[in-house]
Amino acid sequence: MSENVLKKIFPPGGSVLLRTVAALVTALFVFTAATAWITYRNTKADALAAQDVELAEVASSLARADVVNRIPGALTMEPETFERALEDEMKNGPQPGAEPMHGRGRGHRGMGRHRHMMRDGTCPWTGTAECLLADVSPDGERMSIPAGRDVLVRMRHTGGQAEVARFDDAVKGGFSNVSINGDEHRLCLIFLPDGSYTAVADPMSVIEEEAQARAYASVTPLLILLPILLGVVAGVLWLTFRPLQRAAEEVRNRDENRWTPLPTEKVPAETRPFVEAVNDLLARVEAARVRELRFSADAAHELRSPLTSLTIEAEHLAKLPLPDEAKPVVANLTQGLERAVHQLSQLLHFARAQAGEADAPNAENESWYLSELIGRLVEPLLDAADKKGLEWFVSGVEEEGAKEAPVEGVSSSALEAILRNLLENAVRYSPEKGCIAVKVAREADALVLSVTNDGPGIPESERERVFDPFYRIPGTGVAGTGLGLAIVKTYADRLGAVVTLEDAHPEGADERGRGLTVTVRVPMGGAKAAEA
Repeated sequence: MSENVLKKIFPPGGSVLLRTVAALVTALFVFTAATAWITYRNTKADALAAQDVELAEVASSLARADVVNRIPGALTMEPETFERALEDEMKNGPQPGAEPMHGRGRGHRGMGRHRHMMRDGTCPWTGTAECLLADVSPDGERMSIPAGRDVLVRMRHTGGQAEVARFDDAVKGGFSNVSINGDEHRLCLIFLPDGSYTAVADPMSVIEEEAQARAYASVTPLLILLPILLGVVAGVLWLTFRPLQRAAEEVRNRDENRWTPLPTEKVPAETRPFVEAVNDLLARVEAARVRELRFSADAAHELRSPLTSLTIEAEHLAKLPLPDEAKPVVANLTQGLERAVHQLSQLLHFARAQAGEADAPNAENESWYLSELIGRLVEPLLDAADKKGLEWFVSGVEEEGAKEAPVEGVSSSALEAILRNLLENAVRYSPEKGCIAVKVAREADALVLSVTNDGPGIPESERERVFDPFYRIPGTGVAGTGLGLAIVKTYADRLGAVVTLEDAHPEGADERGRGLTVTVRVPMGGAKAAEA
């Protein structure tokens, strides 16, 4: 088969599993077809030979019966005794008590006298039709029935019913195919030592039908076994390629921040070099990614320092006696510098979150208290909240009448980054005289935190995109960086947490707007589970 033909049958780039299964199916189909044909042909030939044996057994049984009828005790006589009895019978007629032969016919005796005796049974093909005929046929050349003579033939398939047939050609002893009443028959003709004969026949249609039935029966197991074998082969191949498929599924389901190597324990030896090469590529890409993120973080850090200095200088400038027309310019300059510093800070936090770093010491192996963390985060926001007249509500931190339980198994640094951005957004987007609610719920296997504000909320159609870096919903009228929820999502993924956004108030319930409730469900031990 040429290379072009192989490329047409198995185009490059297709599934290795499907190509292997297709090749094996083709090979198994060809092999099974050839085996089935050879088995069918040989079984049919054996069945035809078996039919001849059965026909010969019936004919030889009838022939022996004729001999016993003429010479009682012939089957138990010694060969010499039987020869003398046969010669006496032919000279003097049947022995006393012997029945004359009826319905067997007499053969043509013009072939001369032969030395008549039964065979001794020795035959290199014991059990075949020829050996069966040799047991009852005379020595020397076999006799024949001339053409045009009436022949009495027993029909085996009708239970031995006799029919008179006349043949156009001479019929010799043994097997031959003859026409009886217009139908082809298989004839077994046996001549007895005295020249009489026994003829038994079967229609060829019956013989062929039985032979084909046996042949089909021998092929049927192969045809049944073929789909089973194909299923077994496909199953074995599927199990062989399953580790590689699992590795592909694992890579497909990973997020962009997970670059750990793929497992190679159960991968077949033939595909292990490819998986190891992918692992090497993942390691190099991760190293390049970390270098890039660290560069962004370092750049943001270096830019924040001079901008902070400029902000301080602008505040000092605003305290100096300035012309009235200069005061708005200085105020705008101060606000712009503050926004730039805040944006650089957010960019620095986002870069560190993507790089897997934290802003504060990682305390996931130590216990800590939510009240301390929330107090530390709310304090810097109090001035901005007071300017808007916002109210704070914190619930669930302490159970009624019980001391606050510490938090264990959760990274305090990651959770601090999440809460800081949620609280900053709540203060920024809440209207004047609004309220901000922080709710804590402790479950058996998770810590659930939610932050609610009375702001404009987030439309349901935008709730997927707001986690993208630098994406901001148009028309809010509030200045921001578009990084707050992106940072929340990045740290939540590190913890294995789930972030959901919901309307805080039914639309149109009051003048506050729909508001927003951000819920973070953190599994206990989430940081360790995510890293594993």
